[in-house]
Amino acid sequence: MGRSPAVTLVNACLRAGAGGSPTAVLDEVPLSDDERCGMARRLGVSHVVFVSAEDGPPVTLRFFTAEGELRRAGTGRSPH
Repeated sequence: MGRSPAVTLVNACLRAGAGGSPTAVLDEVPLSDDERCGMARRLGVSHVVFVSAEDGPPVTLRFFTAEGELRRAGTGRSPH
């Protein structure tokens, strides 16, 4: 992988404004699934989400952990 993509870190799945899972948010980039899993390990986060919004809605989300893609997460399309 060449240049590193821009990363935003968030705490996903907060409960009452606390806790959450450290999650890296990245724009969709051309990476293999193994490279996507490697991003979670490299960034030291529990999850990485790749966001694709080519020409506006619908938005596609793909969630990965260090072990693999969470196939049921982000399968819906967001209107925003």
